[in-house]
Amino acid sequence: MASTIRKGEIQIGEKLPEIEIMTAPSTKVKITDLFKGKRGILFGLPGAFTPTCSNTHLPEFVRDHAKWVELGYEIICCVSVNDAFVMEAWGKLHQVEGKVVMISDMNATLTRAIGLEIDLTDKLGSIRSKRYSMEVNDNLITSIHVESSLGATGCSTSSAMLGSLSQDMIPL
Repeated sequence: MASTIRKGEIQIGEKLPEIEIMTAPSTKVKITDLFKGKRGILFGLPGAFTPTCSNTHLPEFVRDHAKWVELGYEIICCVSVNDAFVMEAWGKLHQVEGKVVMISDMNATLTRAIGLEIDLTDKLGSIRSKRYSMEVNDNLITSIHVESSLGATGCSTSSAMLGSLSQDMIPL
């Protein structure tokens, strides 16, 4: 299922912004430092412990970690507009250690900078992240998949991304 990138959203060929985030457990780092010189996946979702995020999105990336490594990906990061303690607890529940780096974007700074925010104050109490996944190569966005609706998991899951890889994207 194809995604539609809207005006204001980060595009293929753009670089990740120099934004400071927190990795669980509470370590400040620039997002660009995580992806510097690396090929990886950055995926965002509306909230830790929410049904679709907990049942599908995060577990698939944890499950498929070895497949991504085999294809030459060095880092997989999950970002959500939650605090670092929530992201750490959620990560422990899903056994992400050594597989997925949990990123707290507590004030939606990164999410807004890449134009993927959504106002969910009525459901989750604040601005949150749209559901997306992107391939990043040394901070350059090489593909991006943004879901068309909040509960959708058609294009941004690990299995969807793995299925969409073409032979020219797979390293030798």
